Amino acid sequence: MRSETVMPEKTTVDQSHVCARCAEQYRTCCRISPGMEASCFPISSEELDRLAPHAATLGVPPVVEEPNTETFVQALHKLFPGYCNQLRHAFPLHQLHFRLPVSAGGECLFLGSMGCILPIPDRPYYCRLYPFWFINTTVFTFTSSECLAVNSSASTAGLYALFKTDQPTLRNLHDSLRNAWRLHTVQLKSR
Repeated sequence: MRSETVMPEKTTVDQSHVCARCAEQYRTCCRISPGMEASCFPISSEELDRLAPHAATLGVPPVVEEPNTETFVQALHKLFPGYCNQLRHAFPLHQLHFRLPVSAGGECLFLGSMGCILPIPDRPYYCRLYPFWFINTTVFTFTSSECLAVNSSASTAGLYALFKTDQPTLRNLHDSLRNAWRLHTVQLKSR
């Protein structure tokens, strides 16, 4: 993972050109291996509200329910260090969370031949953030052998240019995701 420090601002990342090229060449981040559905990122009720009209038009479910397992919650702890108690409250074990629906072959039902068919503002926060992520105030990029953007860019700054975004925009998206799950900033205790 690469890292840089950031500050918040706008909320739109233009991924359309990158995702369309990726969809032609790679499996994309919008496909998972069949049987790995439990590892799909959860969808908040706020995101569900944005997905529902598009799903109705397509005649597909906007989300499916997935059990909250210990493995799932532990994976979230790695992405949100310091939020353990809030994550356990948001995703109680043996209850259910929403995730995007996928085909039997592992493709997101909102994936078209040119990438995601959802308008950018209606896409789930995680989808709009990928391949970027924040841990505290540091932005990272996920590495993937199947991500055209990551494989064609030598730096985080290059990825910003490719996605026509910046640190404040990404920070705002990440903050929106945390707020949708009611994961509020945790005061870190000084030692």
